[in-house]
Amino acid sequence: MNVTEDFKTLLAPHFSPEMLAVSVEYLRKDETHELSPPEIIELIFKVVGDITGLRDFRKCKTRKADFVFSRQLAMFTLYNSVPHFSYQYVANLFTPQFDHATTVHACKSMEARYSTNKATRETINDLANILAEYGLYGLQNRL
Repeated sequence: MNVTEDFKTLLAPHFSPEMLAVSVEYLRKDETHELSPPEIIELIFKVVGDITGLRDFRKCKTRKADFVFSRQLAMFTLYNSVPHFSYQYVANLFTPQFDHATTVHACKSMEARYSTNKATRETINDLANILAEYGLYGLQNRL
């Protein structure tokens, strides 16, 4: 039995069939399905790639501004979306040359850009809204 069915059983004696149907439909709309950490990682990399238009930013070592922005956005999002991801764990998802300081710098840079740059703010807000559709609210709660 899932959460919706549990609520349906509990509420049935107290609601009319019409009210119960509306209530259950409302609960179904808000149900989230937990993603595993590897699924979250791949989802974030995919969404960041879609938003920035760069697919190969993850393992690329170039310092071109577009790639740096994409990597920093992904690091910031990963760190803030999953509470138990450490700075070092996030850095390890990229190239071996990155360490925890790279992730710390990325997070601070994105926070500074968020407060001063309208385009960055819109990008991060769009990213947070897309991730919220998948049940990931960590980034929204951080902003």
